[in-house]
Amino acid sequence: MTRENVKLFGMFLLINLLVVVVFGFDHETITFSNKSSLSELQLLTTHFSHHSWSHLFGNMAGMLILLALFPRQNHKLLIAFFLCILFVGSFVIYANIPVFLGASALLYCVPGCQFAADLNKNHKRAGTILFILCLYLFIMTPLKNIKSDNDWQPMTAAHILGFVAGMTANWLATTRQSILHVKN
Repeated sequence: MTRENVKLFGMFLLINLLVVVVFGFDHETITFSNKSSLSELQLLTTHFSHHSWSHLFGNMAGMLILLALFPRQNHKLLIAFFLCILFVGSFVIYANIPVFLGASALLYCVPGCQFAADLNKNHKRAGTILFILCLYLFIMTPLKNIKSDNDWQPMTAAHILGFVAGMTANWLATTRQSILHVKN
């Protein structure tokens, strides 16, 4: 893993741990719920709120693995995280989702960035990323949810929006580089 990715992961881990230390798990002031009065801050902080240690560590392990697998996309990820928070926040309000919390949508930004980067250069890896994403989202995740009645369970739509945010961030960064290259 690159030095930049270690820093990015450390920052991500620190923010998530600080939220747990300061607020605890699933705290109503930082977790999005359509039952409480909505604040703009909740749409941001809910992405760093978790319902348990296993939920938190599962997301942190996922981010660590994804950053190790796709080390070259880190410069686009802050844009992707911002877009993901915007996309998912809009979706949970529009779709009237009862409760939303967790960082898993942000995790999907990482393979989204890599997928978009590989689309023109490495079709085989892009296809593999898409296959694994579909396998997990549409086969493995629903099986996991069958035995649970929790509202917070991973939402396929939020994960897809995270992936799209990663693709969009890659496109924005690539377009910006192309524009700057043409001007010079």
